[in-house]
Amino acid sequence: MKAGRTSVFLVLIVLLSQIVISNVAAQEPVVINEIICRVNTDIITLAAYQRTKEELEADLKQKNLPPDKFKEEMDKMTNDLLQTMIDDRLLAQKARELDIDVEDQVNKQWIEFAKDNHYNTVREFEAALAKEGVSADSLRDTLRANLQRESVIRREVFGQVYSKITEPEARETYQKNIAQFSTPAEVSLSEIFIGLSGRTSAEAESLAKQAVAEARRGADFKNLVQKYSDANRKSRANQGVVGTTKVSEMRDPFGSAVEKLKAGEVTDPIFSQEQGGYIIYRADAVKPAQAKPFEEVKDQLYSYIAYQKGSGDIQNYIKKLRKRAYIKVTEGYENLLPSGSETKAVSK
Repeated sequence: MKAGRTSVFLVLIVLLSQIVISNVAAQEPVVINEIICRVNTDIITLAAYQRTKEELEADLKQKNLPPDKFKEEMDKMTNDLLQTMIDDRLLAQKARELDIDVEDQVNKQWIEFAKDNHYNTVREFEAALAKEGVSADSLRDTLRANLQRESVIRREVFGQVYSKITEPEARETYQKNIAQFSTPAEVSLSEIFIGLSGRTSAEAESLAKQAVAEARRGADFKNLVQKYSDANRKSRANQGVVGTTKVSEMRDPFGSAVEKLKAGEVTDPIFSQEQGGYIIYRADAVKPAQAKPFEEVKDQLYSYIAYQKGSGDIQNYIKKLRKRAYIKVTEGYENLLPSGSETKAVSK
């Protein structure tokens, strides 16, 4: 595989391997591995537990945390690992009980995975997986199980809240959070860039302030670009034009400076350590954020409210599933559960 594809590809594998950690348990050969927990008619084996722990550890190492922070995070994940595997198994069983069909979603996401990894077809993507020794069927099963679990939560938790939302409540939420239901502000920019190459920082700053002063006195910005902007700056050949962008996507201090501009105005000089110089932006055109009509975002609003109000109920729902289930941890493995867990051990 090409280098550009490999990095995204590996991320995909790591993500999918962790989406449904209990899914691995179903693939373990029962006859050659010790059962550490029974969840109704399903099992979790020691090998599944250990492999999932190793996957979590490998992923955490990618974050390059300090040793003490790494140990803290790993201890936290390990403490909850078996309980999480049990809960995932319960949600998978509930999905089967509700006869949830997510095959269309699986196919759509599978196609997206192929596109995101720059393959023209799903067949090419699956061939690349095979070269890496990864089973496409196994990954699809993991994706399917995750989508089923998400569907259970949407239906059984958020769905209960969704059905009780009134239109007045939705309209009130719309007014309070109108920025979330608006098209983002956009600005068309031109720039002058005065770098540090061949001059001191003080000299570059002085030139930048001079350019700003001339621009604010009404000088033609395109002429100022030719006068001040570095000759090797790409935008200089385009009369300073850099294009249109969403203000919310600009990093500070650039975003905070640009969001205050009206069309025709320029920023103060902004120093960029990364680019090695001073940047002056001019707003050629400004398109303010605009609220979408209530009716257009009504469904989105209801989902937003359901999520806000229902998120705290997820654990309560899972606790109910636990109470109704037969969950037994094999004697000797009780220490893998979080302290205070009501799940009991059963003799081998």
